[in-house]
Amino acid sequence: MLKLKIIKAGYFYSDAGASLGNLPRSIWGRFLSVDAKHRMRLDLNLLLIELDDRLILVDTGLGNKLTPKEDEIFSPQVKSFPELLAQHGYKTSSITDVIMTHLHHDHAGGIVSIDSDNQEYLTFPKASYHIQAKEWEIAKNPDVLNRAAYDYARNLKLLEQKGKINLINGNVEIFPGINLQLVGGHTEGMQILLINRDRQKYIYAGDIIPSQTYLKLAITSAYDVCRRDTVSAKEQILQKVQQEGYVLIYDHSTQETFYEIN
Repeated sequence: MLKLKIIKAGYFYSDAGASLGNLPRSIWGRFLSVDAKHRMRLDLNLLLIELDDRLILVDTGLGNKLTPKEDEIFSPQVKSFPELLAQHGYKTSSITDVIMTHLHHDHAGGIVSIDSDNQEYLTFPKASYHIQAKEWEIAKNPDVLNRAAYDYARNLKLLEQKGKINLINGNVEIFPGINLQLVGGHTEGMQILLINRDRQKYIYAGDIIPSQTYLKLAITSAYDVCRRDTVSAKEQILQKVQQEGYVLIYDHSTQETFYEIN
């Protein structure tokens, strides 16, 4: 039996100009709500999947390791995973698998947590992490273009030392009815999640289509490493929504979490 739940892990603020990339402020300023620093709010909408004997989390949010400088930049509100999961009757040790769409800080920050003594530990100690090999490599050895986007030392080093990592090359059916598709675009190893099981069809597209604003094909983020691949992935996703009845889940929307054609 497949059950899906949205885990609201908090929110943060990001520069609107960078987040909307090629869209000029003269346009996004007409419809987008921003704060005094011209930042837009991004919610952290994670996906929890109950599937037979597995409990699968998709992405891990910002985590609790932000520095005072990062707090100033992002003005985050981050919720505790033990408290979030307890609301659904689970513990962090209940998570059997974590699927990472990509490894930017607002998605991978929750892999490693710190305790009251500032000691690091794996947030989900029993989980296997499913990551595209291409994404892992660029996160561990970023080039000049990607250096500011990843933090291997804080978010991934302990996972490599003590965790369980399943590196994936390309598209794979990771569990029955649950497929991972390598699309690139936003990052080198960006992958999306497609669910087609028990008469349920969902797409968790991560930062390919993070909110309603990005439904328009030409609107992409300045953080995308390849706009052409992002647009191609968006075309495929929207075709599945519009023609095959899939429901799209927004990972950063502050409004509706789901997009579907009725």
